[in-house]
Amino acid sequence: MNRKGKLNKIFLVLLSLFIVMLGYGILLPTLPYYTEKLALKGNLDTDVINFHIGMLTGVYPLFQLLFVIVWGKLSDKYGRKPLIVIGLIGFVVMNLLTGLATSLTMLYIARIIGGIFTSSVIPVSNAYLSDITSEKRRTKIMAWSGVAISSGLIFGPVLGGLLSQTNLHFKYSFWVFHLDRFAVPFILAALLGFVVLLIILKWLKNIKIESPTVSKVVKFSFSLSKYFIVLLLLSFVMQFVVTLFETVFSIYGKDELGFTSNQVGIGFMLCGSVMAVLQPVFATYGERILTSKQQITLGLLISGVALIVFPFVSNELYVYLTIVIFASGGAMVTPNLLSAVSLISKENTGRNISIQSSTNSIGQILGPVLGTWLIAGGFYYPFIIAGSTVLGAMGLVYFLKQQNKVINGALLANQQKKTVAMDHKSTSKGPNKMAFQNVADNVKYVELVHSGEDYFMRLKKLIDNAEDIIHLQTYIFENDETGNRIASSLKEAVQRNVKVFVLLDAYGSAALPDRFVQDLVQHGIFIRFFSPLLSLNNFYIGRRMHHKIIVIDEKLALIGGINIADKYRGNLASAPWLDYAVQLNCPAAMNLQKLCSDYFFKKGNSKKIPPVLHSAGTALVGILQNDWLKRKTEVCDSYTNAILQAEQEIIIVGSYFLPGSRLVKALKNASERGVKTTVILASISDVPLVRKATEHLYSYFLGHHMRIYEWNKSVVHGKVAMVDNKWSTVGSFNLNSLSCYGSIEMNVEVHSVEFAENLRADLEKVINECTEVTLVALKKRENLISRSSNWVSYQMVRSTMFFLTFLPHLRIFKNYRF
Repeated sequence: MNRKGKLNKIFLVLLSLFIVMLGYGILLPTLPYYTEKLALKGNLDTDVINFHIGMLTGVYPLFQLLFVIVWGKLSDKYGRKPLIVIGLIGFVVMNLLTGLATSLTMLYIARIIGGIFTSSVIPVSNAYLSDITSEKRRTKIMAWSGVAISSGLIFGPVLGGLLSQTNLHFKYSFWVFHLDRFAVPFILAALLGFVVLLIILKWLKNIKIESPTVSKVVKFSFSLSKYFIVLLLLSFVMQFVVTLFETVFSIYGKDELGFTSNQVGIGFMLCGSVMAVLQPVFATYGERILTSKQQITLGLLISGVALIVFPFVSNELYVYLTIVIFASGGAMVTPNLLSAVSLISKENTGRNISIQSSTNSIGQILGPVLGTWLIAGGFYYPFIIAGSTVLGAMGLVYFLKQQNKVINGALLANQQKKTVAMDHKSTSKGPNKMAFQNVADNVKYVELVHSGEDYFMRLKKLIDNAEDIIHLQTYIFENDETGNRIASSLKEAVQRNVKVFVLLDAYGSAALPDRFVQDLVQHGIFIRFFSPLLSLNNFYIGRRMHHKIIVIDEKLALIGGINIADKYRGNLASAPWLDYAVQLNCPAAMNLQKLCSDYFFKKGNSKKIPPVLHSAGTALVGILQNDWLKRKTEVCDSYTNAILQAEQEIIIVGSYFLPGSRLVKALKNASERGVKTTVILASISDVPLVRKATEHLYSYFLGHHMRIYEWNKSVVHGKVAMVDNKWSTVGSFNLNSLSCYGSIEMNVEVHSVEFAENLRADLEKVINECTEVTLVALKKRENLISRSSNWVSYQMVRSTMFFLTFLPHLRIFKNYRF
């Protein structure tokens, strides 16, 4: 399927979701007023009006519950399109009957018909989207599904509130039907639904699902795993509180706050708007900061607190603000739950999503009924009970990964038994007998490596040529094309009986899916995560394993700042992030393997590598570590000493460049001594706040005759320096407090004129493609607002770094073991 065809299908399916939720949204602000009108017309007691509001809200999801699994199974058998068409037909009929109703009985009939037939649209549409998208894109497409649904909830309440308020000065009755101002929004919804129905019939292609070979009994048992049950319970809780809120808010706004249907509609519009905007944001960028599990937990916390606070605010502005906060929490939870359900079983996606929809329907039934019943005791009760329920559901999130952890734990326990002896064997071999020639071709022993294909081709070649053991340790390992390519090479190495050990940082690689990790483990790769964010006894965040190393057979090594992800490799459309590494073929590799082994096997009391220089041809190579908690400050010290001793020239490539006072003073003094000092910084940054904080220092550096160049081809991620054409350093160490005092870093220090000259020539090419920032240019582009913004950013970033580095310092006197 070509990209254009896929996008067309996605658009048509999202259009179906939008129109169905538009009809649902139209009813939200008008239902209390419409029900009251029909109840009074039928001479019903006013005391039962709220009861009927709750029942009319609940009867719709009740019949969705009864039929949704049937539609899901039929869609797996006959394809998705016929079921979407049936749902849209039911939608049109429901809105016509609703708009022309003359009694509560007719309104109940319309809601029942709508519940039966529209129950096919949302789960089957989501199953369709799941069928045509890859697992990698699943969370994002489910977020766009949420956007379509939320968009309906944006425009629906607005249309319902405005059109039902419009006095068209006409009333017309025929047979048992009646046409007046309340009919207008529903007739419009029916017409729009009919148009979308014609579009779907004309242009949406059907997708038939091949029948799986396993028996239905086995499939059903698989679908109701403990993991799936937890997801269903969380879905139930969210739908329960959302529909309770929708029902109670419309009554609360009418009776307690004195809102008109238009004001109630604005509240629902804000709720839908926030969901529509934030769901794709969290789906796209959320996993860079928090895992799906953490997003669900935080979303539940935000929603729960907002619900508890809600009945205590009465000002219209604060009411709307609380609704926005509540919706923000829901925007974190919903796409992550839907994506998790869609990934459980590829063959039964339609049925699984339908089961989730059925669970949602139970919540949608109980929410309105319980909400309207609780109102009798006071408007505080439904909101506080709903909020407490959401906060209680946070405990369920703990069990979301239990199934995977048990499997991982069992496999890793089995691996550990095998590797203890292996580790002992590998570390007791004695010195490596490899000979090193003292000739001028030291480039053979120490080579500068660039980000992009240069680095990843070397990395793959090293893995493919490994014969005995591989240690790979990195901060970020992503589930993208590059990550999968390296993972495949690692799995192939295992098949050649090569022992593969992978250590990833738990924060940097938090977005790596469990199934990806599980696949590596099942292929025989030994994998661990450094320092989880949460544990029973500590809160880990400041101290991260930030180094990037691969060691092959105690002979070869790659060390630098390059993570394993597409952005470091680049493609035809975008340049790779600017970064560097060093390939070593010298005795230092043997010591590096020992260090990697110590980290992997949690030998927290292991000593650091002695800061000695190894011979590599005519070059001298030193492996420097920085881990303040273990009293290792070699990289920071080497930078300071090299700058203090500089006589002619300093060139620095600085990502996230916020040096401490000692380094700033050393750079200033060097420049005042006449040392030509050049800093290559980012014009484009993946952390804009840090870039603005760095720009706050520009005037100081330029005022002390330093030269600043901004690279604008891609993000600057390199951590490189060259001094006097004889000393160079390449690695993971950033010139900021986080690297100095928080993270575990590693750099290669190279004493070699040839290497330094090669590095300088490369950096000169980079400088030629940069834009120089001068004091004149800086004054032209700065104003009071930008200077203030830069100052605020600097203070915020420095304070954050202090907090993150202070956390591990609090444990300095403990027997710290990661």
